[in-house]
Amino acid sequence: MRHGTKADLLDLLQKTSPGAVVVDELPPVDAEILDGAAIVHMLPPRTIGTKTIRDYAADVFAPYVLRRLGNVQRLDIIWDRYLPDSLKQSTRDKRGTGERRRVSATTPIPSNWQSFLQVDSNKAELFEYLAEYCIKELHHEKVFITTIGTSVVSSDPHTDTSGMSPCNHEEADTRIMVHIADCVKQGSEKIAIRTTDTDVVVLAVSVLCQIELDELWLSFGTGKSFRYIAAHTILSNIGESKAKALPMFHSLTGCDTVSSFAGHGKKSCWDVWNVYPQLTDTFINLSNTPTQMSSDDFDVIQRFVVLVYSRTCEQIKVNDARKQLFSQGSRMIEHIPPTEAALLCKSTASVQYIKGCVFGDRLSLQTPTCQAQQTGDGRQVMMGGVLSGHHYPRCRRYVRNS
Repeated sequence: MRHGTKADLLDLLQKTSPGAVVVDELPPVDAEILDGAAIVHMLPPRTIGTKTIRDYAADVFAPYVLRRLGNVQRLDIIWDRYLPDSLKQSTRDKRGTGERRRVSATTPIPSNWQSFLQVDSNKAELFEYLAEYCIKELHHEKVFITTIGTSVVSSDPHTDTSGMSPCNHEEADTRIMVHIADCVKQGSEKIAIRTTDTDVVVLAVSVLCQIELDELWLSFGTGKSFRYIAAHTILSNIGESKAKALPMFHSLTGCDTVSSFAGHGKKSCWDVWNVYPQLTDTFINLSNTPTQMSSDDFDVIQRFVVLVYSRTCEQIKVNDARKQLFSQGSRMIEHIPPTEAALLCKSTASVQYIKGCVFGDRLSLQTPTCQAQQTGDGRQVMMGGVLSGHHYPRCRRYVRNS
């Protein structure tokens, strides 16, 4: 699988105009939502005094939560879930593996924190412990909410959590959007998200088309790359139609489980999108029709890919463009567009990715689960027909318009 650079899309969104997308300070907000896994990665144990998991919870994690809670009326922490045979597993495996450790209050802090966090079972048990610790031990007049598995628990017993639970989302990315909708329902007008994932930015901009919210901020990144991003300003800059199409663009041009185009990253694809507006309606159509692709929509996708590889080629079909570009003798085989069959499978994978595996229906509590099965030759196959790893998916034929 060919991995691109997801962060390139964030740079492109930050450069949209006329509104300023990045600011130096976060304005006051009513509620904040934290990506729990990202926070744990950002808060390693102290070298002195932190001997057990309970020490980590009491001396490192809980104080951070209290500081964040002091600035808002409501604080939510959303945790990833780790499902067997997940399509995300191949992406996680590339980050390396560590040693399995049973997590309890008395478990000694591992010597290598990042290696410890590379094991899904370690993270699942640690996240559950931290969530339960904060609910039991933190005493505050503000509302504190955390996910535990598919459930949602609040520090305030009077809080109605029915709009957030039970929720089967695997990724915190999409589950954050469910909690944003609930914050709005409870009266929040300005919300902040703490994350380090470009996918969350894409989702945040897209979901603003579905809810009424004055301001949605993202406290994004770490260290020197940290910044405050105004998702509502990005929406204003690019327009509602392009915002609705953004997840499909992100998926098709390369994400965690869909390969990017050879030699062409987000920027070159974005430049073509800007001069090929027909693509926006097609992306929206594909986001709304998870099982079939019309010939008209696929023709638009083909023309888009042709333009990505050659701005001067007048062909519509990728197979015709391949023949023309290769016969001119100036292109190596890896520098011409993919075949029509490969592109159809890639497009289908992108559609199923945003409809079920990761993006899904951002505000629904229940989304289709995408699981992978191993084939005899070692490939990963999505149940329902989509392959991940180094192979394109088996896919349904697109429907010819009569």
